[in-house]
Amino acid sequence: MFLIQENSNHPINDIVSSPPDESASRTKIERLLQTGELSQLVNENLPDILLRNNSASLSSESINEETTSLTWRIAKSDVANFVIKILKGSPHNANEPHFLTPNDMFIFFHGDGVCEAIIYEFEAVENDNNFEAQRKIQKCEKVTFRNGHSVMLHAGDTGMQILKIDKLAMFEVSALKHSDIVWNFDPKSKTMLYPSAADVGSSRLESAMNALKSIGDANSIPIIAKIARNHHQHFLRWSAIETMAFLSPEHAEELLKDALNDPHHEIRLAAHESLTMNGI
Repeated sequence: MFLIQENSNHPINDIVSSPPDESASRTKIERLLQTGELSQLVNENLPDILLRNNSASLSSESINEETTSLTWRIAKSDVANFVIKILKGSPHNANEPHFLTPNDMFIFFHGDGVCEAIIYEFEAVENDNNFEAQRKIQKCEKVTFRNGHSVMLHAGDTGMQILKIDKLAMFEVSALKHSDIVWNFDPKSKTMLYPSAADVGSSRLESAMNALKSIGDANSIPIIAKIARNHHQHFLRWSAIETMAFLSPEHAEELLKDALNDPHHEIRLAAHESLTMNGI
């Protein structure tokens, strides 16, 4: 359920009629703000984002000890999603790994406050699913957003790290189409770290395998072996091999030998190095 029901005649649906575009999305949002409909919704809640609302279109959560988030789901189509977020605090720790957005996203800022953030841009790659740890950063800029400012984040290449935000709403128009992976990087060294899942199913699978490393459930060995050999995302195939090392070193060795013929060059290289380090 969305705040604005599916109605082709409603002007809000025009925002999600096409994928996010810096110029077009900005024009559509500004036009809606002039009507006063969205402004009233946001301004009533900016002073106190801890307000609870029973509407199915609204969700409130605590991101960390310093930050609270309030999100409205406004509209959705086959190509785009439109939400309004109000954050208060410091949602992104400057010392923790951050990520590049896996889908195109246009963000428009509205309110009397400010948002301090850092915009990162890495060199583009031809195939976003081919994780290349040597990608170099091309842009790292600290910016301050105020009312009427906007930013366009491009899938797989750019990311925004919010350092501090207060009394400023974010109107986000995001593309539903996204890459299979999220690119994670170190904000301090500006270097790539590792890929993680961008879709819900793969993300849950990744979390489950991380849990299995601690649980050590031998009954999961057959399914982990299947993931290591057959999953379509190479970094999850490798994650399955790592999980298997905790469950059964013997089965992990077998998977490493099979991985020498993996279709992805990074898996083949990692398997060769692992076997060599272990004297196999």
